[in-house]
Amino acid sequence: MPIVKNYLHGLAGTSYHRYERKKVLCEGTDPYELEEKCLRDEVTELPDVTSIDVTVYLVNSTDFYTHEQMKAYKSLEAHTYFLEGWSKWLKHYILASGNVIVLGKVSRFRPFFATYYRFVRL
Repeated sequence: MPIVKNYLHGLAGTSYHRYERKKVLCEGTDPYELEEKCLRDEVTELPDVTSIDVTVYLVNSTDFYTHEQMKAYKSLEAHTYFLEGWSKWLKHYILASGNVIVLGKVSRFRPFFATYYRFVRL
């Protein structure tokens, strides 16, 4: 069973097109259509990535964050979720090219219970 069923079909407009571009970067693989049993959790298989690498990617390659937001990363939701213990797991999938898709599962209780999945291609 996929991690998130029919994620792409629930998107519209800009979000749909942005996600299609992400799938191209992931060699056509839809990260949310991967089954959890196909994901790996061996930390030594992850590429070496620094906070600078992440900042450069998020600021220069996406339209999600500005340089000023990244300088104040402690105010971002992801940082808060991690510190509060809402991060449930971090797993990855190795593409044929050797690139790695990293996925995280975050559960939270604000103001209702929900589970979120996020990914990035390294």
